Amino acid sequence: MNCSNGLNTKVILNLIAAISLTLTASLSSAQRGDFTEKKQKPSQQEPAAQKPSKPNFQEPTTAPTQPLNPNAKYPIEPDPEMTPGKLCEHGTKRYAQQITYCERNVSGGEKNAIIADYDSELGFKIRTMNRGDFKIDHFIPLSIGGSNDVENLWPQHKSVYAYSDRLELLLFQAMEADTIKQMDAIRIVKECKLDLSKCSDLEHEVEALLK
Repeated sequence: MNCSNGLNTKVILNLIAAISLTLTASLSSAQRGDFTEKKQKPSQQEPAAQKPSKPNFQEPTTAPTQPLNPNAKYPIEPDPEMTPGKLCEHGTKRYAQQITYCERNVSGGEKNAIIADYDSELGFKIRTMNRGDFKIDHFIPLSIGGSNDVENLWPQHKSVYAYSDRLELLLFQAMEADTIKQMDAIRIVKECKLDLSKCSDLEHEVEALLK
């Protein structure tokens, strides 16, 4: 009896030891797996890299309703003697009306000369200002048949082309749709650029032609 009891006790102790080792191994494995999963989760939850969005082209806004006051440093309209406007004479034919179209071709030297002429002849101070605030504007836009000649170019401040840029776009669209004659488009754009207070009403006039 004593030997049997001793054997039974050893068997029980061995079983307990085996079960303990199994539980310890299982727990250790589970902890390792849990740790691995926790380490992986942050990388799985990291947001994907986003590609930079492409800038969207935006049409010029509607012309302001309040006209600019005369400015001593820059012109708010083309000078009628220096910039009377001129049509393209040699180019391709465009639109249903087959108007002569000139590709944009104004050198940096010509642009600087135009600015210098407006300063010296008319007393402006454009050369003392930020060049990035100006563009050399085609009085009669190329899109409706204007030329690159100096008679059609003038330095236009950004506060001024806020009035006329959208009208130029509308006139181009009307020419393309053949809902306006070239001579009327020229009259309208000149009227706007020579009197900024009229630009908004002229926009509405051209918009009606596109409906």
